[in-house]
Amino acid sequence: MTLIDSSVWIECWRNAESATALKVRELIINGEACLTGIVLTEILQGARSADEMEYLKSILADIPRVPLDEETFVRAAEITFLLRKKGLRVNTIDTVIAAAGIINHVDVFTLDEHFRLIQKVSPLNLVEV
Repeated sequence: MTLIDSSVWIECWRNAESATALKVRELIINGEACLTGIVLTEILQGARSADEMEYLKSILADIPRVPLDEETFVRAAEITFLLRKKGLRVNTIDTVIAAAGIINHVDVFTLDEHFRLIQKVSPLNLVEV
């Protein structure tokens, strides 16, 4: 399974023929795509209208969710702690998404460079296009 970050979804909607969009289509068709509630929130908050929000909810409804639980939040805090020790800063949402991927043994597909920093202090697996 591959947890698809909001940065990837946004790229898909901006450029439906990009290599990123083609990879997302492949993951969905093969039943390998998943997301977290926090990624869903990031996507939906970008809706420009009520109709667009309903459309986004409908197309994302069947994609499996990776759970966020206490273990995820503790792992995110540990990642942040390790990053800070190296003088690096990453926002909390990105560390939660990374922790969810690590704990649930799923790769993360993102275009956000913060995740490369997270890889320096954790066993995070990232998908390349």
